[in-house]
This record gives sequence, structure tokens and C-alpha cells, in this order.
Amino acid sequence: MFGPLSLASAASPVPFVNNPLVPTSVSPGSGAFTLTLNGANLVPGATVYWNGSPRVTTFVSSTQVKASVLASDVATGTTATVVVGNPSTVALSNVSYFAVSRPTAALAKPELFAVADSAQAYTFGSLVAVGDFNGDGKVDLAGSDSVNVYILLGNGDGTFQPPIWYTFGFEPYGIESISVGDVNNDGKPDLIIAGSLQDFSSSALVTVMLGNGDGTFQPQPGINAGAIPSNVAIGAVGDFNGDGNLDIVTINGDNSTNNAAILLGNGDGTFQPYIDVALGTMVPIGLTVGDYNRDGLLDLAVGLPEGYQILTGLGDGSFNVSLQFYLDTYFSRIAAGDINGDGITDLVMASDTFGATVLYGNGDGTFGAPYPTNAPGRLPYGIALGDFNADNKLDMLTGDLDGGGDLFMNVSGFPGNPVGVYSPNALQSANAAVADFNGDGKLDFVLTNSGVYLSTEISISPTALSFDGSVGTPGSKAVTLTNSSQTSTYIGNIEFSGNNAQDFSQTNNCGSKLAAGATCTITVTFVANNDGSFNLTAMSIPENGGRLQSVGLSGTASGSNPVVQLSSKALNWGTQPVGQPSAPASVKLTNIGNKSLTSLGVAVTGANAADFAISSNSCRATEKEDASCIVSIIFTPSATGPRSASLSFTDNAYNSPQTVALTGTGQ
Repeated sequence: MFGPLSLASAASPVPFVNNPLVPTSVSPGSGAFTLTLNGANLVPGATVYWNGSPRVTTFVSSTQVKASVLASDVATGTTATVVVGNPSTVALSNVSYFAVSRPTAALAKPELFAVADSAQAYTFGSLVAVGDFNGDGKVDLAGSDSVNVYILLGNGDGTFQPPIWYTFGFEPYGIESISVGDVNNDGKPDLIIAGSLQDFSSSALVTVMLGNGDGTFQPQPGINAGAIPSNVAIGAVGDFNGDGNLDIVTINGDNSTNNAAILLGNGDGTFQPYIDVALGTMVPIGLTVGDYNRDGLLDLAVGLPEGYQILTGLGDGSFNVSLQFYLDTYFSRIAAGDINGDGITDLVMASDTFGATVLYGNGDGTFGAPYPTNAPGRLPYGIALGDFNADNKLDMLTGDLDGGGDLFMNVSGFPGNPVGVYSPNALQSANAAVADFNGDGKLDFVLTNSGVYLSTEISISPTALSFDGSVGTPGSKAVTLTNSSQTSTYIGNIEFSGNNAQDFSQTNNCGSKLAAGATCTITVTFVANNDGSFNLTAMSIPENGGRLQSVGLSGTASGSNPVVQLSSKALNWGTQPVGQPSAPASVKLTNIGNKSLTSLGVAVTGANAADFAISSNSCRATEKEDASCIVSIIFTPSATGPRSASLSFTDNAYNSPQTVALTGTGQ
């Protein structure tokens, strides 16, 4: 997507861009504007690239450049990739995403993100990273199941091609992180895999996968990256010595030896032996790169189980190491971004006590007291930042170890209460990443093991229904589907999945197409066939064929009653000669309730009942629970044209008579 820059004289450092861009988004058709990029390693002559094309750029300082964005760049809804290149340096900065989108309400709801169709199958494992690995302008995914790495090439509509697998065998047995960067200066994104050796007792290991530019990679031999990492080996990339080559840093620890290992890059995909930087007594668990003292040089923030530590970069690959700051809660991962919009990078940490904690930066490499959201997540782990509702404030997303995730929307520079992100299968979602996977101008996200969540203006309320009633007695509740967008949307077949899916049914007035600004109602009916509690069931509503709105369903039932289940609701014989009997067709009745079905009678009724005869019937007057019987029908049309009747079962179940439509055509 981005070509190499010209190699003229001595290389400049590889630039780095802070999160977020300023502004983070504009509305479609808003006209030309100036885009501000804050960061580090910026030099005179730096150029901002908008979707791979250069824009007129003004150098302000080593920490800031400004670009002139054209009116044509933002004429329609889209998401642009924005990077910075320095003169005489091939590797470009980290990628930032700029949304051309109408802002939506700050207090987002979980239904504003719908699971991409079949996407869960693509997000297995515990790690995920995003990038354009084949240069087609569409976002791709890289992930890991802790032993293997997979690549998913995006189709640009929120779906992905089948995975390409890379198996490392014994080498990085415990893969802990995946980073993206051009480490061999060929203009193609590479992957940096950090992990531990199989026995977790010798060293951290970095494996570089050199990108071919077509979505495939060439794994290189593993590189030693720190001693005795029995706990973690998390990596990141940046140009820490300003030579124009990307370097690697890992953090490692085993409760006695805690260190950061700096691997200075040679620019050809190889690295010098690591430089050990001793940390404090707490084992490091998270790592993020940024310029925290605004001197134009890259620093490191290390997340700790109960605090954090700052490593201030000196620009030559070495660091001044602060003391470890203790905070009285347990954290999992750490991220950096300007939360309150003051131009200073802040730190955000996922916490199992508070869900999310913000440490506002002072601009000199120090941070203020922690500000917890006081809104506990479930078991938050991975963390990612992005402006999901295009209001120019960074929001925070956490993956959760008990399934799904939480979205903390930023209100006036402070993350508010979390919005639960429903996971269709309740699997662990350890990590998260942010990008626009379907190119609609709105940021989406991916949660490992849970799915790709596409931003949408189609919402459903409520997003969960709970039923309480008696076995065999129906209970109904309604949800409202709203299309808040400016275009109509297609509604697919509504389906139920998960445990006890057979206990739920629905009727709706949505039709196949929901107009812009319109609403429709889906009425869900719950009929329990046994007593107890029923959970982990979902109703999925396909929207435009590429995403799924989901409603969580649960129920509790008591008592005992029969419940009739029919194998078919309709039988059709097609065309049959007049006066000639057809082959028999059958219906199976099963009592799936927890009480005997009594007074069971079977009959054919309706306008052309004489044309449909019961040829066999194994049903008895009483059918015990779990018992089944079969009724067979023969169609003998007495006249030409359409013929119809009903097979009726009368009994003591709630919906008696239960009917089966009988149709055929005489010729």
C-alpha cells in the first residue's frame, strides 16, 4: 500500500504517531481541514500520507506535524489510513485510522456493534493484531493460539478469507504478543512474534516474520530476547536509537529477575544482541510505547500487576528507569492515548477491580493519581483505544476472560460506565484490536474468541430478554429493531442458537427490508419443556448479510405440563393425478414436556379433507414424556387444481389443537 521512500543520505529516525489524531474524525462533506499529528522522532521534511498518497505537511517540532487534508478526501464516508514518513527513511510510522463519519451519541449502546457473520470462527486464540498485509487497502488480521500464528486476509466487508497458518513447533511455545512493523525496510509490513521457549525456563524468544507483501510471510530463526521469562515475554517496536531502523523491546520476568530487553535493528530483518534493562521487583505484565515527556524521543510504559513503571528514552537505545509506582489494585494490560484532549499522552489500565483506570499525564514523564471508572468489568484483560462514535474523544475497549468485552465510552475526557459487548458463545476474549473492517467510515473492533464487531446504526432494544413462567405455558416479550441510518437495510432470517434454542420462537413485522428511520417489532415466545433455568441462548438477526444483531435469552420455568413438538408444520405432495393415491408422507409427534400428554386425538379437517387420508397412526390416547408417535397421510386428489386440509392433534397441551398444513395439486 505504501511504497519505500528514497534512500538519499543518512537515514532519519522512524517516526511515531500518538493516539489519537487531532481531530479523530470529521463528517462526510465537511471540506478541507488541517490534521495535527503528535508523536516522536519527527524531523523537517516529514510527510503525512493519506491512504498512501502524500499531503502537504508542515513540520512544527520533533513532536508535531500538520497536514492539509483535501475536501475530496472527506467527501464521502470512509476510513483513511494515516502514516508519517521521514526523509531518507524507508520504514513509516505506525498506522492511525481517521474516520469520515457522522458522530453518534456519546453514551453508546452495545447494539451499536453487530457481530460480523461467521466471524467468530476467524478469531480463535488469545492474540490479535491488525494491518494491511497484502497491500489491497483492506484490513487484515494476524492472530495466535499461543503456539501457531494465523493470517486472515480481509475482504473489505467485515468477512475474511480462510486462515493461513504458520506453525512454529517448539520454539515460541507461549506466544505473548504480536506487533506489526517494517523491520527490513522493504516497504512491506512484517510481524514480530514475542514469546517464551517451550520449557519456560531459558529465555524469551522473538521470531520475525518478514512480509512478502501478498499476505504471506517468511518466518526467521528465533532471537534470544531476555533471560528466564517464566511469566511473560511481551514485545513492541519503535526506533529507539534514531537510526531509521525499527527496534524491538520485550519485557520479561520470573518474580526474581525482571527486565526489559532492547534489540536494536540492523534494517535488514536482523537484530543486535539484546541490551538488558533491569526493572523493579514487580513482574511486568504490559508494555506500551510513546513519548511521555514530550522531548521527541520514544519512551516505554511498563504495566505491573499493581502499578506501572516508566522508562524514559535517551534517543540512543538506552533508557532512564523510574521507580515502580504501586497502585492498590490488580491490573492486566496497559495502553497509551490522550484521553482528556490536552495534547499530553495518558495511560489507561484494565483492572479487575474497577474495569478501567486512567492515569493522566503531566507531560514530563510523570502521571497523576489513578482515576478508576468505578464501573467494574467482568475479568478485563486486553485493552485497546479508539473513537468509536466519532465525537473526537478516545474510548476504551477491554476484552474479558469470561467472554465478550466491555466498551468504556469517553464522556468529557473521562471513560464512563462500561457497555457490555455480548459474546455469542461466552468464550474468553483476552485481547482486542481496533480498525474499520468494512470500510464504512466507522471504527470496528475484534475480540479474540468472540468475533469481529462492526459498527452499525441499526440497533435493537433491549439486548437481553429474561422469561419466568410455567413449563408448557408460553410467555412472550418484544424487542424493537431501529434503523437510525440514512439508508435502508436488509433483514435476514432470524435464528436461535445455543442451549435450549428449541424453547424459543419469534414473529416479526420487519419484512426483508427496513427503511431508513423505521422501526419494527420482534416478538419472542418462550415455552419451556422442563423445569429449571435456561441460559446461553441467543437470537441473531442478520443485517445486510454481513453482521448479526444478537439478543441474549434466558428463562426459568417451574411445574409440569406436556409440550408437543411436531417434526413438520406442513406437508406438500406437489402435483398428483386425480384419483391416484400418492406415496405416504409422515409427521412425528413428540411429547418433550415433563408430564404425560392425554386425550390425544388425530383427525384431518378442512375444505378438502376427503382428499387426505390417514394411512397409519401410532399415536395413543396417552403419550408419556419423551414418547413419540407417527401419523402417515396419503393424498388422493378428487379434482384438478390446488387442494388443502389440516392434520389436527387435540390433547391437553397448551396449544391444542396443533396443526399441520396439508397441500397438493390435482391434475
